[in-house]
Amino acid sequence: MKHGMRTLAVMMVAAFMAAGCKPASEVKARQEPAKPAASAASTPAQVLKVPAGCKAKAGTVMEPYTKTGWATEVVHEKTGIELVYIPAGTFVMGSPKDEAGRFDNEAQHRATLSQGFYMGKYEVTQAQWQKIMGTNPSYFKGDALPVEQVSWDDCQSFCSQAGLRLPTEAEWEYACRAGSTGAYGGSGKLDEVGWFYDNSGRTTHAVGQKKPNGWGLYDMHGNVWEWCSDWYGAYPTGDATDPTGAATGSGRVGRGGSWNRNARDCRSAIRNGYEPGYRGGLLGFRVVLPAVQ
Repeated sequence: MKHGMRTLAVMMVAAFMAAGCKPASEVKARQEPAKPAASAASTPAQVLKVPAGCKAKAGTVMEPYTKTGWATEVVHEKTGIELVYIPAGTFVMGSPKDEAGRFDNEAQHRATLSQGFYMGKYEVTQAQWQKIMGTNPSYFKGDALPVEQVSWDDCQSFCSQAGLRLPTEAEWEYACRAGSTGAYGGSGKLDEVGWFYDNSGRTTHAVGQKKPNGWGLYDMHGNVWEWCSDWYGAYPTGDATDPTGAATGSGRVGRGGSWNRNARDCRSAIRNGYEPGYRGGLLGFRVVLPAVQ
């Protein structure tokens, strides 16, 4: 009888296996999760340095020039303005005597900027201006268009409320050139980097549509003239460190040219002076922040 029961059990197991089933011990072995392989300790995410009032732009990395931890791009939280890190350095400001279209007020001299800083990636837009000032004085309307018809005094008010400032003339040209020495930065071809008389259609254009320069700044040539903090005056006769322009004057510096100017007036070295209260559909600005926390 016992022999018959053992035979029956063997037959049942054989049938069970033939049906594609597995013994409970094998099922348990297969369902048991594999132990994770040992791995090296993960490296903590790098904490990037940003100026006060800013956050690192999503996906940005450490600037490659000094490798001191500053973020390459940041966003100013109060305005939404994007800024790009510009390293300290020395450059030749002004234009060579053989540059086509140069003016006598562009005498070359060496200028040193002793501290890195952040400069607006784009000209300040109408949406950003309205966010702080509550109005839009621009002649050409559009949120993404550069704000214009703003005086130097108006820009100072904006900067004061936003916690930003205008660039010095030296900061502006240094950032515009981004290491270049020709008449135009970036590709060196004005039509590729700026809106001027020949391609603008007699209007401003949304920021960031042309090619950037070597430091990732857009519209440094054309679109709108950009206010600088300096009084307009003669350049120093020798080398200068962190220059801030003339001690006094009647006009403030405008740089970069605009949508209604010819190629000559959109060169890296072009400079002009406007009364601080002047407003026009060709004058806007961009901002800077020192690289300090």
